Amino acid sequence: PHVAEPRERAAGGAGRGAVGGMGAALSYCTPQLSRAIGDAPRVEFAKSSASTDQAIIVRVESAPTEESSDAAAAVGFKPGDELVLRCMQASLGLDPLAARFRDGVRQRWPPGFRFQSGRRSWSVQVYGGSKGSPQTCVLQVPTLPEDRTIAKVSLDVADASDAATYASRFNLHHQKQAEGEQVPAIKVAVPGVCTVQESCFPAMVPVGTACTLIPFPHPEVQKFVFDGTEDFMETPQAFFHYAAFSSNGKNFVCDIQGAELENGDLLLIDPCIIRADKMNVDTVVRAAAAEVAGGGFSQALSGPSSERFDAMHPRCAQLCHTFDPHRKTAKRNVGMCGVGTCGLGR
Repeated sequence: PHVAEPRERAAGGAGRGAVGGMGAALSYCTPQLSRAIGDAPRVEFAKSSASTDQAIIVRVESAPTEESSDAAAAVGFKPGDELVLRCMQASLGLDPLAARFRDGVRQRWPPGFRFQSGRRSWSVQVYGGSKGSPQTCVLQVPTLPEDRTIAKVSLDVADASDAATYASRFNLHHQKQAEGEQVPAIKVAVPGVCTVQESCFPAMVPVGTACTLIPFPHPEVQKFVFDGTEDFMETPQAFFHYAAFSSNGKNFVCDIQGAELENGDLLLIDPCIIRADKMNVDTVVRAAAAEVAGGGFSQALSGPSSERFDAMHPRCAQLCHTFDPHRKTAKRNVGMCGVGTCGLGR
């Protein structure tokens, strides 16, 4: 039997030209879209008889495979695949993904795209590639047009891939300590990088936009390790500590968020990594400005710090004592320039 190509499916079987003819559906899409633009992330794109024409077509530019790490949950697509994204919904359950970019919060994070540039997130049904059935993913698009580049969104992939590497080591250590008992594991949803080829929502997701597709089939995102105010959960807290420990205090896997699965495993989405960078003038000036504003000098520094470690990881889980019994990780990188003698970050 004939299997419709992505563009045919997006157009309700009318072929390539019909998707180009999404203009007929734009009379429906555009009013919905105009109400969604701005700071209204909770808009759900309504389904109607015209919903078959509401689609975004993307081409996969890069996509990691699950073989890259046994703790990586990959999208399962390959470069060159054309995918159709449907049933685009921005729900309350995805709101935690925007938390670190909100005013009053992002000032406490380092500079740079991963911490300061907001994204819009939607749950979408993805058709195409080698998958025989639609896959639920999260589509993320940078808010600012200048950030919608492959180079920028590839930074999201780098952080997720590195977090998966730490998760793989952590899972191995955790399993060894369990002496044969089944223990919760951590997996990281690693996104694929795509570019938009055609769009029913050109004002929000224009053609040419670089974006990410993240394999995350769950309706809600829960914060596990963010700013120390969230409920304490042993496995994600121990993972945060282990990643800092195994990097000798140079990398903090932060904004640990996602979903707890029925078997107790955790699937993480969009973790970010604070990396120890060399001190420069811009970093010092930014940190000094934050101190004047009452935000704390070391908290505004671009790299890890003992204060940041203690804030995110207020107390150790039982598992932490198996690899860092005296909680020395926070003190390993006390000199934020990496030397340990400059006095910054102490």
